[in-house]
Amino acid sequence: MRSNPIYRTFLSQKTRRNYVEDHHLIPFSLLENFKHRLDILGNIILLYPNCHCRLHHARLKNKEDALSILYNKRKQVLVWLGIEISLSNLMRWYR
Repeated sequence: MRSNPIYRTFLSQKTRRNYVEDHHLIPFSLLENFKHRLDILGNIILLYPNCHCRLHHARLKNKEDALSILYNKRKQVLVWLGIEISLSNLMRWYR
């Protein structure tokens, strides 16, 4: 586990591993804007609870770095799956 408090988590009672939550990088609520399904592994990322809450509840300026990193890691996978989105559009949907 990293020492930075933003990455602190806890061990799951069930799995005995760091607890993580799944998150749709492109929000599932935007399904009607895409030809392809969004509820697919290429669009789902695992996040520590604090990071997950940040993407849902923080101000946009506090989300931007994380969104850029996640977007850049998943962009090629999403394109391969037929889901194309720009970083600026992704940021707009997280406002």
